[in-house]
Amino acid sequence: MEMISSILVGIFLGILSCEDIRYQKLRRVHFAYMIPISVILGCYNLWFKKVDSLEVMAALLVVLVIAIVGKVSRGIGGGDIAVLFMLSFMCGIKKLLVGIGVSLGIVYIAAIVMLCRKKLNKKSTFPYIPFLSIGMICTML
Repeated sequence: MEMISSILVGIFLGILSCEDIRYQKLRRVHFAYMIPISVILGCYNLWFKKVDSLEVMAALLVVLVIAIVGKVSRGIGGGDIAVLFMLSFMCGIKKLLVGIGVSLGIVYIAAIVMLCRKKLNKKSTFPYIPFLSIGMICTML
């Protein structure tokens, strides 16, 4: 079941990455399957002790802090926060923090390369969910 869970999360993140790249936001239709999948996988992980309930609570607290800081600074969108919230149920604090760290490292490298090539300026935005997907997939492997 661990492999099926990882495959579902990978598919889920792939679909959301394509959506974020294409539209720069997530459509509401994706929440119709995001919420049930994350709740089912989260309950499975909690029930079979794959993730401790304190880890999930800590992950939710981290996502809440990210949401508050992101909304105040306008640095992260609502879809990004929703995906982080869903991932916190499925992964717990350890995998979530490692995934966020890897994704931020990739974002920084991509931003520096794009700034050097003059493909974007300091006020440009780009989708975060694809980078988060890469970070979480690397963490799950």
